[in-house]
Amino acid sequence: MQTLRELQSRFINYLTEGSAEMGSMIYADSQAEQQLRLDIYKNAYRIRLRQVLETDHEILWAYLGDALFGQMVNGYIASHPSHHTSLRNFCDQLPDYLADTSPFDQHPILAEIATFERLLMDVFDAGEAELTDLSTLRALKPENWPTMRLRFHPSVQLLQADWNSIESWKALKTETDPPAASDAASQHWLLWRDTDRLSQFRPVEADEHALLSLAVSGKEFSALCETLLNWHPVNEASMVALRYITEWLDQGLITKIVSDTENHAPQLV
Repeated sequence: MQTLRELQSRFINYLTEGSAEMGSMIYADSQAEQQLRLDIYKNAYRIRLRQVLETDHEILWAYLGDALFGQMVNGYIASHPSHHTSLRNFCDQLPDYLADTSPFDQHPILAEIATFERLLMDVFDAGEAELTDLSTLRALKPENWPTMRLRFHPSVQLLQADWNSIESWKALKTETDPPAASDAASQHWLLWRDTDRLSQFRPVEADEHALLSLAVSGKEFSALCETLLNWHPVNEASMVALRYITEWLDQGLITKIVSDTENHAPQLV
């Protein structure tokens, strides 16, 4: 007699890969009835997976239309069967699938829209962390400013969009026609969850993106100022860095401000 674990394993293999070994384990009066019972479960399972894709990528669905979205769903389910008890991460590989699979790979904006939607989910689901404010920055001793490091809220994400994917997403979100796909200029975006637990995003200029990238990776204030020399005169770099850090504090992006005397390893939180 097979164990419950073995039966469960065979059943999930049937749902995801169509294994024929399960039929003989289903009680029925005929082989046809056995297959019918199995197909009911298999179809219900695929419907649930489709619902996950529809829910997680509602705007991508609107961009593709029903026919192409259905083609994408069938292809993705076939090539990326779920291996987790939770469906939260079932669509994690969708951007890669769109980037590598015909005919979707001919339209790179699709993978970007999918990436953006996944990041919005990650932002919303990120862990909690207590925020700091401007008073912490003001209390920092002058000798500690060069080695100052920032710790960011777990929801903070950075995205480089080479296509006008975010503009298209915003248009479809408001039920208006998206602009024609264009890669005229790449753009950087910052995503985070605010104090009201709402997902936010905004474009960032090249200098702020460079600053954020270094700060999130744990670089010191002196390194932040140095990178700003690519855009600003030497006598303005520190003030520009301070202005951006103040904005990040106001937006609820920063959880802690530390110096090398506290010996913290670089991390988001």
